[in-house]
Amino acid sequence: METTQCTVNGKAHAQGLGSAALGHPALAAAWLANRLAGFGQVLTAGSVVLTGSLHASLPLLHGNHVEADFGAFGTVSLDVE
Repeated sequence: METTQCTVNGKAHAQGLGSAALGHPALAAAWLANRLAGFGQVLTAGSVVLTGSLHASLPLLHGNHVEADFGAFGTVSLDVE
């Protein structure tokens, strides 16, 4: 599994592995689906599931440019105004 890299203003901030979420992000989603089933609930098509954080949170400060590189899954960025 690839390492996710997070930078703030071009400087390395944090990194993490998808396996940090119960060994694999899909296992975390499966755990949630099974747990919900115990309450008679289901995940419906289109549900957004966040399987856990890959590193500690970071402050979003005015003027910062934050970028997360998920390797083969792509990159996302945010400019804080």
